[in-house]
Amino acid sequence: MTSPATAVTRCTTTAAAGQLPGVGVSVDMEVPKELHGTVLSLLHPFVAVTSDTGRAAPWRVISSIEEAANDDGLVSYGGHDDTAVRIGVDARARVVRLVAASESRYLAVHTVRVVRSLLRLATLESDPSALFVHGGMFARSGLGLAVLGGKRSGKTSTILGAAALGAAFVSNDDLSLHVGEQDCVGVGWPRSVSIREDTLAALGGAMPDEASHPANDTFDAYRNGARLLFPSQISSLFATELVASATVVGLVFPSFASDNESSITKLIPAETGARLRAQLLHPPVKDTFLAEHFALPDPVGLAERADLIAAKLPGYEVRQSLSTLRVTAAGLARILDGRKR
Repeated sequence: MTSPATAVTRCTTTAAAGQLPGVGVSVDMEVPKELHGTVLSLLHPFVAVTSDTGRAAPWRVISSIEEAANDDGLVSYGGHDDTAVRIGVDARARVVRLVAASESRYLAVHTVRVVRSLLRLATLESDPSALFVHGGMFARSGLGLAVLGGKRSGKTSTILGAAALGAAFVSNDDLSLHVGEQDCVGVGWPRSVSIREDTLAALGGAMPDEASHPANDTFDAYRNGARLLFPSQISSLFATELVASATVVGLVFPSFASDNESSITKLIPAETGARLRAQLLHPPVKDTFLAEHFALPDPVGLAERADLIAAKLPGYEVRQSLSTLRVTAAGLARILDGRKR
């Protein structure tokens, strides 16, 4: 029986209705009422939440606060200074439990992370077209460019440069691509973004005063001049919209160059495919202990999906520096505007 001190809601991928073929995955979530509003705000607009749970979803996430740790088989979850949260998985009942000490500020953040992981795994399991990549996306008028790359490639800088010129923010990491009969849909997921101060300075912005993400309390110790911002903070910072998904019309592969350089070069399909395959995420979550409970496609099948996407979408190599982020963003905006005609 649900405690009156908790709230139970149904979490469903918002892009499922009418966009992703045959997919509408859900997870049930039970959290302390005092955290419910925070969790919902972190999920929005990427995950739809309703109190009408109806028939039980395949998986349930139960979060709670305890004054003292019990010998309940749970293990420490997270890293750095968030070790006051513990986690356990009951595979038979399909329940993931999160328990936090009363002094912890991480329970809402980690609840969102587990919900996100379960939804992503269920999506990859059930959608034969899904592809999860290390990349993000920005959009204008419903059309988006997926920006793919590893750490220090300039992926985040490219997306923020576009946001500074008014583009909607879809994702910075963990983008998923879904191929339909006509279009490829890019879907964002609720996740904080690590942003460097020099990137914001190059775009004429500054870090918000509010720390918000609990990791920012000690970010200097391990983030080297970066902070974690929630998507809603990025939206406020650049006065731009958050959107859960958009039609992908191109794949962008950025890298940093010398000062004042900015170039956008179209790639041949074979090169686009090779670069896309290099950014595949398998499994699509860092919580690999959850992935073992899902029947996921093998890497060969995912590579074949990547080649199908590369055959449908043009690829672009971007070379830029911090001083030319706005110039590059303007060039990418022209690509999107050209697709609207």
